[in-house]
Amino acid sequence: MIPSLLDLETSTLEALAAAAQRGELDTPTTLNLQPYIPAPLRDEVVAEINAARAQGLTSPGLVMLLTTLVRDRERRAVSHPRVDLVWSGPDLAGDFTRDTRVVVHELFRKARKRVIVSTYALHQGQDLFAPLHKAMTAHPDMKVTLFLDIARGDKDLPEAQLLAQFREKFRKEHWPWQPLPEVYYDPRSLEKPGSPKRACLHTKTVVIDGKEVFLTSANLTEAAQQRNIEAGVLLKSPAIAAQLTTHFEAMVNEKQLSLLML
Repeated sequence: MIPSLLDLETSTLEALAAAAQRGELDTPTTLNLQPYIPAPLRDEVVAEINAARAQGLTSPGLVMLLTTLVRDRERRAVSHPRVDLVWSGPDLAGDFTRDTRVVVHELFRKARKRVIVSTYALHQGQDLFAPLHKAMTAHPDMKVTLFLDIARGDKDLPEAQLLAQFREKFRKEHWPWQPLPEVYYDPRSLEKPGSPKRACLHTKTVVIDGKEVFLTSANLTEAAQQRNIEAGVLLKSPAIAAQLTTHFEAMVNEKQLSLLML
């Protein structure tokens, strides 16, 4: 066993196992582990993997070790869901929390069947959604549903014009590819200023394949994902994933949320 691996989050172990399968850990260095491991642990993990390799650990053996650790945690998570803290903001010495953007991209890359994403603000979405589009292209049967806020602000424009503007911006700046996801919005956000019915879609959630849930204060913006001080939790819990999925689907079925025709 490589002791330092036990200190890593499950999602990190999964990303490392995938990297090992691709041959990226055949000669591990601090640099090529940078996308996966928090800074305070990188040197230790590199040293221990290299020491194990010197003692005969093969690349397939490392893949098996990482995969076994992931499966063991998944079995235990059924009765005791693991909760990992995810953080955006300045790095701190001794901080073992995960980076928001890294976690979101890892979740998008591993998706195979069903993805739900909700956010209040969306900025530079093309960069953020690129791994999700790649996964969607690789798995044509995967369903991707986005729940987005369409803010009227102080604009005194017809609803149809606001929707057309948002649609154009979404296709140009956030998702310029095919296939397209489904996009839903709360029509109350388009109520005129001063309307007592006016509301916004303020959730920031990612649900992956009915198994993993990311709940965060961070919007899908570069600032929130990387620079702002934001906090969230990553859970491996099919039960919570099912509850969130059911709730979003119920709002769609009961016409509380509207489909944006792209």
